[in-house]
Amino acid sequence: MQATETSTGKGEEIILKGVSKTFPTANGPLPVLRDIDLHIKAGEFVSFVGPSGCGKSTLLNIIAGLVKNDTGSVTVGGKAPREGRDDVGFMLQKSVLMPWLDVTRNVELPFTIARRRGPAADKRI
Repeated sequence: MQATETSTGKGEEIILKGVSKTFPTANGPLPVLRDIDLHIKAGEFVSFVGPSGCGKSTLLNIIAGLVKNDTGSVTVGGKAPREGRDDVGFMLQKSVLMPWLDVTRNVELPFTIARRRGPAADKRI
């Protein structure tokens, strides 16, 4: 897997030190990430490129706080990913829409879940 800088903008510093993740399988443990060190400066835009199954989604899930790393540390803006952050958005690898909702309701859903509905959110939708 490669990380490549492509542009800069607003954002927060992301630091990973010694991050590893192993998943249990029927055939025994499957190491997916091993001792990953990564420093993304605030404002950098980074793409993770690699073949299917190399750990890109796992790494993003760890950074977003959706999956816990086995070893190492992760900070986003100086905080652990799960420390009360409600300002991080996440786009899944595959399009996942609720088929019973129309387009507008699908877009509103994350705001509703995060209890961030109101004039500011409605304007963004």
